[in-house]
This record gives sequence, structure tokens and C-alpha cells, in this order.
Amino acid sequence: MALLKFILISLALAATESSSQPHLIVVVADDLGWHCTGAREPSLLTPNLNNMLDNGVELNSYYSYKYCSPARASLLTGRFPFKTESTRNNLIPFSQEDGVNLNFTMLPAKLRSVGYSTHGFGKWHQGFWRAAYTPTLRGFDTFNGFLAGGQDHFTQASFAECGCAARDVWINGAVDADPTIHGVYNAFRFTSSAVDVIMSHNASSKPLFLYVALQNTHAPIESDPSFSALYPKESYKLRRDFSAMVSAVDSSLGNITRALKTSGLYNNSLLLWVSDNGTPVENAGSNWPLRGSKGSNWEGGVRVPALVGGGLLPTTMHRQNLSGLVHVSDIYATFCALAGVSAADGNWAPVDGLDVWPYISGANATSPRSRIVHEHSMFDPTAPSMGAIRENDWKLIVGKEASAGWYGVSSDGHFTPPARGPAVNTSESACSPAAPCLFNIAIDPEERNDIAAANPDIVLRMLAIFRSYDKEHHPPTKNPTENKTACCAASGAAGMLLTPWG
Repeated sequence: MALLKFILISLALAATESSSQPHLIVVVADDLGWHCTGAREPSLLTPNLNNMLDNGVELNSYYSYKYCSPARASLLTGRFPFKTESTRNNLIPFSQEDGVNLNFTMLPAKLRSVGYSTHGFGKWHQGFWRAAYTPTLRGFDTFNGFLAGGQDHFTQASFAECGCAARDVWINGAVDADPTIHGVYNAFRFTSSAVDVIMSHNASSKPLFLYVALQNTHAPIESDPSFSALYPKESYKLRRDFSAMVSAVDSSLGNITRALKTSGLYNNSLLLWVSDNGTPVENAGSNWPLRGSKGSNWEGGVRVPALVGGGLLPTTMHRQNLSGLVHVSDIYATFCALAGVSAADGNWAPVDGLDVWPYISGANATSPRSRIVHEHSMFDPTAPSMGAIRENDWKLIVGKEASAGWYGVSSDGHFTPPARGPAVNTSESACSPAAPCLFNIAIDPEERNDIAAANPDIVLRMLAIFRSYDKEHHPPTKNPTENKTACCAASGAAGMLLTPWG
């Protein structure tokens, strides 16, 4: 009888813990820059993003990394991007024996350890040369998407970095040659899979974690006709296709939100929508009025749109615009705190993320974050560390950063550069190791005025902070072995589908 009573009490406690843990959903857009939502560019049709803005929080100083794989690694591991292998080469080519360090406990594994059902969709880009680097062996119960960094949105043909033409379809730990997938727009497939999981989820048994990593608006710039039709007056094809890809992102968010509400999960959900990095301006997007684009440490490369919604967010925070610093690594620590699990993950490369939920929910008036290490590169043993760091309002760029302009607002059907500067990055360096650039982002978010010469004391103080990270964990300086032969042989044996080969 005593044993039965103990079991009943234990089950009751487990049920209570499960019901108190919120459902956690993050939707990541790809290469969607600062000026690429309808709220900032009225020609873009994004009603669901606009609605989330009306019923949620905008993080006006949310920062990610300058390109794809390290940004995702930071979200999934809670570390500043410079600690991850992918900052070396963005895990490209795919035939390299490389991946995000297996000693890092990824977010889905953390959440699964405290009872969460974990599901991933879309772009992985965290390594796959060995099976141990793939999604279901890093904490996801299920995964429906692709392993590498990019592919054709309709045919799933992967970029040919392995040295052979192959499709990239990875579902629940295995390649999948299902012919019905071929020709289906990726955004539809990933969203549909996410909606299916939401609608079939039993909330009384486990809380839910969803990681939806869309490929839109990443190249190739391809749109489904249903979204292209939203822009009948746009004669410039590249601009029409890019705009349609933005609307596809918006539609995905809308379908996921409606599924959460229909299933009854929404009221106990935190829904986060972010982009991974700035848009590459040559693809018809814009980071206006921010300087630079994807691949740079200018604000246009690292400052991206971010919205927070869901029923867990207090209604008093609706339509709030928060200007405090938030970094992509903070998603890890924040989700861990909400789930009731420690974000700590060893001392050899400590977690950098901070729990920003008290700030987002309105319990605290200020963000706990005052510093962001945008980049801290030590891949050249003959040179000092280079990159960029933010401390409160000050931003220091150390080393060579290509000069960049400000890509302007919509004109004649597509974005055009304003008269004040060039449209894209140039080979000319704006900063150097001997002469770092300094900006006060609070008063000069467009980075038009380098004030380093007038503030040598601030430069020295910021440089000392930057150099202090020289002692932190960094990945190996050299790229690992590239093995196109093994990669292509494994893909060939799998029916020309990308698959682990190590």
C-alpha cells in the first residue's frame, strides 16, 4: 500500500511538472535582414508577422552571427559563435570531416532530459560527416529536413560542395527518397510537418519543443507561384521572387501559430521568431538603414529582426519594443530556465547565453546582457585576434572589415543604393588591426561615424576586453580533412542522397 501511494504521488508530481513547463517554439528565417518585414518595408506582405508584432514583443537590439551555421550553433549550444567549429568555414565544403563539437550539449538534448518532446524541421547545417553529428543523435526525437547548408527549394538538390550532385533529404535519422517530396516547395514541407506534430501532440503527457529552421530567404532565390502571385505589379523578377520568399516565411509562421491555437497549446507556449543573419543585398533584400550585409560584422550583418509571442507572454508586454541587448546564445539559457533545467554545460567552454525571460516578460526593466562578442577569430597564428565586440553602447571592430555601404529603400520595383554610399561590400578595408573602428551604436546605429581617433581611451579599454577572450576556448585553426571520394561514395550508395560517410 505504501509503495502504491508513493507511485501515485510520484505520478502526480510528474504531471504537475509537465503541465508547468511551457511549450517552446522557435522559428528561424534564413538570410532575412533588418528591412525585410512588412513593418519596415510596406511593399512586403507579412500579415502574420505584423500580427505577432501587435500581440508580442519586438526585440529591437537582437543580435546573431554574420552567417548561417555559427548562428544556429550559438542558438543550439548557448555559446558565442567564436567557440564553435563552424566559424572557421561555415562548415563548407560539406565533404570536410567537420561538425559542431560533440562535447556541447545541444538545446533539444537539454530539454529532453527534463521531459520535453523535441522535434526539428528544415535546415540543419551543424555537420553530418559522422552520424553522431546528425539531429536525432543530438537531442531531437524526430527531424524532417536537410543536413547541409543549402539546396534547391523544389528539387532538394544540394549545393555540390561534396564534389558530386546529390539530393539532401534527411528524415528521422535516415535518407528518404520519397518521390512525392520532389517538386514540393521546402517551406510547405517543413511547415506541414511542424503543424502535424503540433496537432498530434498530447500536452498532458509532455511539453513540446519545436525548432523550425526555414531555408527562406536563402539562395537560390526561388518562389512558389502561390506567393509570387501576391506581387503582380512587381516586374523585377529577382525582387518579386525574394518578396514572395518573405511571404512564405510569414505564411509558415501563421500556420504554426494557428495550429498552436487550434490544438490548445498556445496559451502555455512561448513562440520566438528570429532571423539568422542579415540579408545578402545582392539577392534583392535590404538591411536599410543599417550598414553592410550578410558576411560582415557591420550592423547589417549581425543585427536582425526578432519577435516574441505566445500565450506565455503577459498581455501587458504586447506591442512593446525592447531596446536592451539580446544575443542568439540567450535563447539556449532562456529556454533552459523556462523548462527548469540548468543551462550549465561544463567548464571547458562555458555557456555564454543569459536568461532574458525576466526582461522580455516585463519582470525586469533592463536586459541582463551588456556585452556581445560578435566575432573573435584566432585562425591565423601569425596575427592577433580579430573580430568585433559590443559593450553597452560601444562597438569596436578589430582587424580587417571590408568597407560597406547602406542599401536603400524600395525604388522602381527593387531596392537601390542611395547616393550616400555603395550598395555592397568592397575589398577596401574600413578598419585594420592597427586602427580599430569605434562606434556608439546608441546614437549612430548606421555606423556612419568612426570615432576611434577622438576616443583613444575607450578604444584601449574595449581592446583590452576584446583581447581577454584570447584565453577562451577556440576551435582548431586548421580546416579538417576533406574527403570528396568518401562523401560521394556514400551518397551514391544511398541513391544519390547526402548521408554521413565517416
